[in-house]
Amino acid sequence: MNSRSDTTIWYLTYILFPSSPFFISAIIHCCVSRVMLSPETFNASSLAMSLGLSSFVIFQNILNKEILLANEEKIKDKKFYSLCYFIGSILFISCFGVFEGITKYNPLDGIVKIKLQSLIISLFVIYSLLSNQVQKRLKLETKLFWETI
Repeated sequence: MNSRSDTTIWYLTYILFPSSPFFISAIIHCCVSRVMLSPETFNASSLAMSLGLSSFVIFQNILNKEILLANEEKIKDKKFYSLCYFIGSILFISCFGVFEGITKYNPLDGIVKIKLQSLIISLFVIYSLLSNQVQKRLKLETKLFWETI
């Protein structure tokens, strides 16, 4: 396989697939409410949880990456990015709890909800772009569950 198709498969596996509950819930909400887009269409807490799971899976992928002809820079990159994704997974899962708590016990008005959803969607876009660059830099490969055992 060439590098471009490897990157596409990695992106689908580690970014889009963990984020699918967010997109599926938005599609279901649009179908049920018969409204194309509204503040209730997207759920910031489900996207935060999806990003947390995605970060954890990428963290595992980085840890399992074997560095051939390791030099000091590659080892430092691997440690740095694995730490970033581990911290990211903790932060995104914490955001899920905070967002759920806020929306459950203190219903938000439309403007605050839109700002919160815009923030988390912006983070998703930035996260996706940065993850794509990390995948290329570390040459991460798609590993299926049974291949890691």
